[in-house]
Amino acid sequence: MAMDRLLVPLHILFLVLAWAVDGEAEQGGFAGFPGFIPPQLGAGFFPGAGGAQEFPPLIPEITIPIPKIPEIPSIPQIPRIPEIPIVPKVPPKEVPVVPEVPKVPEVPVIPEVPKVPEVPKVPAVPIIPKVPEVPPEIPTVPEIPPKVPEGPKVPEVPVPKVPEYPVVPEIPSKQPVPEVPKVPEYPVVPEIPPKQPVPEVPKVPEYPVVPEILPKQPVPEVPKVPEYPVVPKEQVPKFPAIPGLLPGGMIPRPGVGGFPFPAGRGFPFPGGRPFPFPGGATSAEMGIAVLRPGFYKEKCPAAESIVKEVLQQAVEKDSRTAANILRLQFHDCFVLGCDASILLDDTHTFKGEKTANPNRNSARGFEVIDEIKAALEKECEGVVSCADVLAIAARDSVVLTGGPSWEVHLGRRDSLTASRSLANRDIPPPNSTLPQLIAAFAKKGLSIVDLVALTGSHTIGVSRCASFRQRLYNFAGTRRPDPSIDPALLRSLEHICPPKGNAQETTPLDIVTPTKFDNHFFVDLELHKGVLTSDQVLFAPYAPTSALVTAFAYDQAKFFQEFVASMVRMAAIKPLLGSEGQIRKECRFVNHKY
Repeated sequence: MAMDRLLVPLHILFLVLAWAVDGEAEQGGFAGFPGFIPPQLGAGFFPGAGGAQEFPPLIPEITIPIPKIPEIPSIPQIPRIPEIPIVPKVPPKEVPVVPEVPKVPEVPVIPEVPKVPEVPKVPAVPIIPKVPEVPPEIPTVPEIPPKVPEGPKVPEVPVPKVPEYPVVPEIPSKQPVPEVPKVPEYPVVPEIPPKQPVPEVPKVPEYPVVPEILPKQPVPEVPKVPEYPVVPKEQVPKFPAIPGLLPGGMIPRPGVGGFPFPAGRGFPFPGGRPFPFPGGATSAEMGIAVLRPGFYKEKCPAAESIVKEVLQQAVEKDSRTAANILRLQFHDCFVLGCDASILLDDTHTFKGEKTANPNRNSARGFEVIDEIKAALEKECEGVVSCADVLAIAARDSVVLTGGPSWEVHLGRRDSLTASRSLANRDIPPPNSTLPQLIAAFAKKGLSIVDLVALTGSHTIGVSRCASFRQRLYNFAGTRRPDPSIDPALLRSLEHICPPKGNAQETTPLDIVTPTKFDNHFFVDLELHKGVLTSDQVLFAPYAPTSALVTAFAYDQAKFFQEFVASMVRMAAIKPLLGSEGQIRKECRFVNHKY
C-alpha cells in the first residue's frame, strides 16, 4: 500500500515534465529546469538551440520535495535448475514364472496329555511330642521328620517333533506327585466293562399273592412233600424174620428185651450187602427209635449243663462259634452217620475228614469240643461220647443265638475211623443244583422239607469267597455273574471277593441278622440275596421248594417247628449203638484199647 501512494505523485510529476518538454523544447531547455539540457541530447537536440543558451524561466521554479525512495532489496538470483537427462526407456524384462509352492501338509494333532488324577490330600503327619530326656545310657529316640516323602515323578509325555513347522510349545514337565498312602487290605474293585450286554433275566412266574399274616394267626398247612425215594412194599424183598423186632420192624433200644446188637453197622446180609431196615424205615427213623432223651440221667446227670456252660463261654468270646459247631454236626452226620468221625485227626491208617474239600480251611470249633469233652471227663469219666457231645452242642448253639430248643436224643457211640473220600462225595458242595441237593438228602433218608429247614441254619455264620466266587465271575461256565443274584448284593460281593483276591475272605450268609437265629434268611432268598448257589436255588422259578421258602419267610414259628424236627431226624442218621465203636477219652483220637 505504501508503494502505491508513492507512485501516484511520481506519475503526476512525469506528466508535468513531459508537457514542459513539449512546450519549451524550442527554447532550449526544460521549463522546470532552466538552462538544463541533458548532456545525452547534445546542443543540437532541440532546433535553434545554441548549446548552452540560457532561457528565462517561463514559470517560477517549483521545488517539489521528492521523498527518498527506499532501496528495494535485490532479489537473490535463483539458481538455474540443471536439466534432467532423459532416461532411455528400458525394455520390459521378462519376469520368470514363480513355481507353485507345494502345499504344506497338515500338522498332526498332538494327542491331549491325559489329565493326572487329583491326588487326595495327604493327611498331615502328627507331630510326635518331644521325648523327655533320659539317662545317657539310653539312646535318644530320633525325631520323625514330618515331611512326607515325595512320590515318583510322572514321566513326561513325548511330543513328536514336526520339521520346518511352527515350533510346538514344549509340554511342561509334570510336577512330582506325592505318594498316596496305600489303603490297607481293601481289595480293588474290578472295573465293570462298559456296554457289556446284560444277560436277560428269566421271567419269574407270578405266584399268588400271599395275604399278610397277622401275629398269632394260623398259617395254611404246607402240603406235605413225599419222601424220596418211595419204594413200593411189593418191591421190597422178603428176608428171613429176625427175632426180637418190635411191631413195625423197629429195633428195641439197647438193654430192652434182651436183644443184642451185632458188631458193625446195621444187620448182616448174605453176600456182604447192607441189610435194609425192615418195613421201609429210613436210617434216620431207625436211629430215632433207638436213641432217647435223658440217656445220661443216671450215669452223668450234669452232662448237658456242662456242655452248655463251656459252649456259652466260647460263644461270648467269638460269636461265630455257634455256627461252627452247628456246621460240624451237619458234616459229621452226612459221612458214615452221626459218629463223631469228623473230629478225628489223620493217622497212619486213614486220612480223616478234616482235610476233605468241604472241611479244609473252613471246619472250625474243634478246640471247643475238646474243652467240653475234658470237662465231662472230669465229671464222669468214660461215659459221654463225643458224638453225643456234638449233638448237644449243636442244639445249644441254636438256643444261644435266639433259636428254638428241643430234647436231644442220646445214646450214640464214637467211630473208630473216618473217611476223607466219603466226605468229598456225600457232603453237597455250595454250588450244587436243586436236583443234586434233593438226591443228597434223600440218600440220607431226609425229605425236601428237611432240606429247606436244615438249610435255614445258614441264618447264622459266614461263607468264604472260595465257596461263591464262581457265581460272581463265571456262573455255569458263562464267564458272567449269576443273573438271578440281586445287583446290589453282586456289587457288594465283588468288592469283598475280587477275581484274584484272598479266597479266605468271608461274608455273612444272612446279610441282615448274621448272628441271630431267625427266619430272615428266607426273606433274603425271596429278595434274591442268597450268597451261595445252593441256597438261592431253593427259591428258583418252578422249584418245588419255593413254597416252603415263602412259608418260612412269613412264619418264623413254622420254620422253628420244622427245623427242630429235621435236626432230630438228621442227628439220628446211622448212629453207632450198643457195643459198636467206643466212648473216646479224647475226641481227636481213638482209644488204644477197646
